[in-house]
Amino acid sequence: MRAGAVAEAAVAVPGAACLTGVFSGTHDIAPPRAVLTVRAVGWATDALAHDDTRALARQLGVEWCTAWNAIELKAKARTSNPQRLAGVKTFGVDEQIWRPSKVGG
Repeated sequence: MRAGAVAEAAVAVPGAACLTGVFSGTHDIAPPRAVLTVRAVGWATDALAHDDTRALARQLGVEWCTAWNAIELKAKARTSNPQRLAGVKTFGVDEQIWRPSKVGG
C-alpha cells in the first residue's frame, strides 16, 4: 500500500467457526471518503515549498488531480492568512521554478 493511503480491510480467519467479513470505520487519521490521510495532506502541503504537485502525486502514488484535490483546501487556508507575510520587506521569484502562464493575458 502506498504511503498515506486509506483502505478497507478484509479479514478472513481460517476455521469453520469463524466468519469472514469486511469492515471499515472512521478515524481522525482520515476524513470519510478521503484518499489521503490528514498527515499525508499536511506533508504534501508543506512540500509545496520545494516540489510541484506532480512530483508530490508521484511520491504519494496517486494521480495529479487526486493529490491536488486533497492539498488545495489546506494550501488555500494557509495562503489566505495575510499575517504569513508580516515583516516581509522583499519578495522574490526563483525563475528556475516559476512557470509563466498564458492564462488571463
